[in-house]
Amino acid sequence: METMRNIKYYIGHFPYSEDKVAKHRHLQFHIEAFLQEIYILQVRLVQLATFIERKHKKDPRHPRIKAACPVLQDYVVKATKDMVAVRGSHVHKWRYSDNQLERLSGISFYTMMPNEMIQKTFKWYYESEYRKIRKQRRAWVAKAIEDSQMLVDAYFDQVFKLVFDGKDGLIYPSNLKF
Repeated sequence: METMRNIKYYIGHFPYSEDKVAKHRHLQFHIEAFLQEIYILQVRLVQLATFIERKHKKDPRHPRIKAACPVLQDYVVKATKDMVAVRGSHVHKWRYSDNQLERLSGISFYTMMPNEMIQKTFKWYYESEYRKIRKQRRAWVAKAIEDSQMLVDAYFDQVFKLVFDGKDGLIYPSNLKF
């Protein structure tokens, strides 16, 4: 979650000279990184449920835990499915792109025209469109972070019911020896 929040910050700031990294490539990179973090979140939450279920195999609470863990895993997968699908297709086939980023990339070519007036006009247009798209993407990331935080909170509300007593004490699996 912290990395996802960092990405929201990075999207809002462009620390490079235009010669080194194009603004639309900077934005694209952080959108890709954000989608990757959603995937990592999904995998870790699913794995944690598997870990909890396995560690409680010989525990008297195992039937209850065994029933709850697949429900938690399914909840996580369904909640992250759309973003993970976008991430999966871009990672395995091509870089992430959409119409807005493609258009911004196209506009950037016109900023390199030899005619100074055309170049200046398209630089202004590029900056204007970039700011609009960056604002939209930042809002999209903020909403996804909010949704992800709700997912994590709901997930751990259920996990805590499985592994903690009512007084915030961890209930260790009965087969563990201390």
